[in-house]
Amino acid sequence: MLERMAAPEPEPGRPFTAGLTHLEVEARGVFTATAPTEENPTGTIGLLPVDAAAVQPEALSTVRMRFSLVPNLTTGGAGGGPAPGA
Repeated sequence: MLERMAAPEPEPGRPFTAGLTHLEVEARGVFTATAPTEENPTGTIGLLPVDAAAVQPEALSTVRMRFSLVPNLTTGGAGGGPAPGA
């Protein structure tokens, strides 16, 4: 999976891709959810940071994120390579 994300093929009609070079994420807190509304029919889920000393450790959730991308330009067809006639 990471190999596909690191060197993806461009979407049809796009001369570029973005390759994932680094992924790291971490946050601890308690998940919260809001009820669906007319403006937000699916509701919202969030991570509420709390004082770790005030909550039992097993009640905390951990979320970790860090994304690094590098652009990959292609000059030919979907597989890259030189443009026709180059």
